[in-house]
Amino acid sequence: MLVQKSEQIYTDLSSFTALTNLLTNGVNSIRPLVAETLDGNAFITYNIRFNGLLAKGSTTDFQVAIQSWSENYNTSLAIADQVENALGESNNYYTYLSAEPKFSEQGQIYTEQIFNIKK
Repeated sequence: MLVQKSEQIYTDLSSFTALTNLLTNGVNSIRPLVAETLDGNAFITYNIRFNGLLAKGSTTDFQVAIQSWSENYNTSLAIADQVENALGESNNYYTYLSAEPKFSEQGQIYTEQIFNIKK
């Protein structure tokens, strides 16, 4: 099920042109978990979490954390806005839980967003 959810996220993000146009290498700048140097300065990483059944009949046992990386704060937020739009336009169902801009130890700026993935 994790592979299926990961492929779903990639498909939903990579098929949204307004998002991929902001990334250094378009769809090639969307990576699960770890990016590569060749991905450029504007890219996305994501990871899937399985939380177990939150409650009887739960529809939100999977979450996705998406990190929108960029050289500056405003571009990171612009990418994150398009991530939200991409998931909102998807045929799959997501609930937006949180977003937080961050600064890595390597001096990189990113915005991390958390979404529930509904069945």
